[in-house]
Amino acid sequence: SGGPSVGNDLGLGSEGRDSQAMEEHPGASREEIALNVFTIVCFPLGLPFAFSGTGWALGSLFMAYNAVITFLNSTLLATIVVRRPDLKSYAAIAEAAFGWG
Repeated sequence: SGGPSVGNDLGLGSEGRDSQAMEEHPGASREEIALNVFTIVCFPLGLPFAFSGTGWALGSLFMAYNAVITFLNSTLLATIVVRRPDLKSYAAIAEAAFGWG
């Protein structure tokens, strides 16, 4: 078979789920909380403009597509956090997955 598979260092191979309990992680900072609240509030305010340019059918299709991609991405990140609690940033995840850094 070919070279090393991407994601092997993340514990995402075919060996199944780890039985380790998820470790406690420190909470978000005030700045992170403020940014998340800002994003949650402001995103819906831009929807009328987005739908005015795309129309109901295409706009709804884009929203459904983005919902699926967001779900898959968050599921993948949650799996990484559970299996590799030592990875605390996106940079650490990229380094473990691709050897960058």
